[in-house]
Amino acid sequence: MSPPILRPTQANIARLSGVSRPTVSLVLSGDPGPSKETQRKVLAVAQELGYRPNLLVRGIKSGHSQSIGVAIPPVDSYWAEILYGVHDELVGAEYSPLLMWAHHSEVKAPRFRGTHTPDNAPTDGLKVIFHLLDRRVDAVILWPPFAFTYEQHIHEFLNRKVPVVTIDHDLPRAFGTDSVSANDRAGGRLAAQHLLGLGHRQLAHVTGYLKDSWARDRRDGFESEIAKTSGASCTVVETPDDDSVFDLTLELLSRRKRPTAIFAGTDKMAAAIYKAAARLKLKIPDDLSVVGFADLSFSATLSPALTTIRPDAYKIGRIAAAQAVARAQGNIDSQKAQKIKVPVDFIERDSTCQLKR
Repeated sequence: MSPPILRPTQANIARLSGVSRPTVSLVLSGDPGPSKETQRKVLAVAQELGYRPNLLVRGIKSGHSQSIGVAIPPVDSYWAEILYGVHDELVGAEYSPLLMWAHHSEVKAPRFRGTHTPDNAPTDGLKVIFHLLDRRVDAVILWPPFAFTYEQHIHEFLNRKVPVVTIDHDLPRAFGTDSVSANDRAGGRLAAQHLLGLGHRQLAHVTGYLKDSWARDRRDGFESEIAKTSGASCTVVETPDDDSVFDLTLELLSRRKRPTAIFAGTDKMAAAIYKAAARLKLKIPDDLSVVGFADLSFSATLSPALTTIRPDAYKIGRIAAAQAVARAQGNIDSQKAQKIKVPVDFIERDSTCQLKR
């Protein structure tokens, strides 16, 4: 008859290693007090029994849950890659990502020129915040719509000393929160340099809500580069949401002096610009050059394939997660908000060409 299998408890580890249970607890918690020989014996028995620490109990004792709240829905391939990066970095640091976000309709809700968010938005957002706080997350990572819509509730984290890291969105300086973003301004400059180099002088930028820092920075980079070129001009079209891009682009391209090139704030906007051009029987790139931003999964399969700016989404996710962990562990001395910009790449495909005189 085989001997009974011992449960991997601290009591059994203490009995088999010949030390007291408090000593086992010290060793397993990483306390350097017990002798090297005692540590070796205890850890060997713990490994043999397959002992795993009770993180809930450890969290209660230490005040740290080893979990990070992640309010990032996988709305497209860009954000999915960011989530992969966040996940890999957190798991590698022995933290658990707690993934939650507000109702999907809030992500799509119009936020244009001071209009109000839906009546249920603050309530739903506050529920998410309380869910995360009730689970004692050590830090939280937010994405733009969440960060923007619930600025009025960020204090719920900050009052409890829970560090906040936003991705692709800078909260007002008063909040003192870190951010990790693509270098949107550099991306705008790259788009302008490319189109100006092709001879385009009548340019347009179709962008998102300009209160969002990513939209503002992409516009600023694009316009600042155009301003350096004599005879070049830029028309900026601010859109409340992706659904309005088609109609606004139709109006833009129907003007007597229409642009010969458009820099779209996102690849999704670029796809809508393609449809508007087709409606007006304008051929891309012969009649209209288009540059996007994000290099989403469909961008290379558009016809023609979209020239775009590619952020390193996976790297952005990893850096944001590392920043959250560092803040949670108190490894960053400065309380000043840190704004981290990640380089972007220019991806030239078939949606742009030399201006035909």
